[in-house]
Amino acid sequence: MIPRINKYNKSVSAFTLIEMVVVLIIVGILLMSTLYLSGEQVQKVRNKAVKESITAERQSHYSRNIWSSSRGWILYKYMDININNETNNISFTYEPRSNDNKDDIKLKDEFTNSFIIKSIIINPNQPSNFEEVDNITFRYTPYQISCEQILGENKVNQNNSTLLIAQVNENKDYCFEINKKNCRLMDVSDSSCEKIKALLQ
Repeated sequence: MIPRINKYNKSVSAFTLIEMVVVLIIVGILLMSTLYLSGEQVQKVRNKAVKESITAERQSHYSRNIWSSSRGWILYKYMDININNETNNISFTYEPRSNDNKDDIKLKDEFTNSFIIKSIIINPNQPSNFEEVDNITFRYTPYQISCEQILGENKVNQNNSTLLIAQVNENKDYCFEINKKNCRLMDVSDSSCEKIKALLQ
């Protein structure tokens, strides 16, 4: 019985130092590639969060306007959503029904986040007729899904569509379209966004 044990022990071999170093190098490479991929994934999640916050903020005001004509206990006659690439913000202004009462004060919210408004385009679906503008206002009347698009003093036909290009976290561009049927802010696919950006160059 004892000779058999000795024979078994002689046949067992351990890892050499070179083999252990090779294994450590392979594990290190795998770990580094995993961390790199994780960093990219974190950035994508951050970009998506900012993109969704833009849509959610506007949708919040849009939905409130459809179901109510008051904001902060003040009745209003219309709500303006202004998008401005000079001041780089989206503002929400509620116009009170009457200016006779001193309590009737314009309510204004401003929304800025980790994004830069790069372009505002009128008629993006008509390459021969589209136009870049510095700012645009969408005027909503309570309980109505439609809106008026206003450029300066001139009212734009509400059937026209508008495209917003926003740069998120300084490394990703997203496009949003104001739906011409019900004036909602809709996401535009990355491929369509790239085609429109190519037309601007």
